[in-house]
Amino acid sequence: MEIRWLEDFIALARTRHFSRAADEQHVTQPTFSRRIKLLEEEMGVTLINRQTLPLSLTPAGEEFLTLCEQVTERVRLTRERVRAISAGQQRRIMVAAPQSLLAHFLPEWLASTGRQEHIQPYLRATAGWPATTPRRLPGRSVIWRFATGLLAAVI
Repeated sequence: MEIRWLEDFIALARTRHFSRAADEQHVTQPTFSRRIKLLEEEMGVTLINRQTLPLSLTPAGEEFLTLCEQVTERVRLTRERVRAISAGQQRRIMVAAPQSLLAHFLPEWLASTGRQEHIQPYLRATAGWPATTPRRLPGRSVIWRFATGLLAAVI
């Protein structure tokens, strides 16, 4: 079963007409009808009463419509949330350095940017890496360790 089948069913329940619902879903009417039939086969029940004009939903179809609306709304909210998380990850800057440098330099540097309220430091202790070995971090970050112990981050 696919999410778009649920969206198709919602469109059909709203319009009560196969051709109009197919137009709304930007598919041909035969394709749309086939998807509704596959949905009914997947559920193992008849969801649409095709003997009435305009079309009507069977009792099982009425219950299924409510569930379809709930599922598609949850999927929409999940997409929005995941995209927001991804957008937040893309704005992340990673800086790695010895603790003493972070303790003294970072607060002054953040204050000098004038954007201190927009930057939330996240400090994490890590094990050392061999000198000048590039490491790939999540996303597009690559960091190098120099002989001085300072690590440089490139986003």
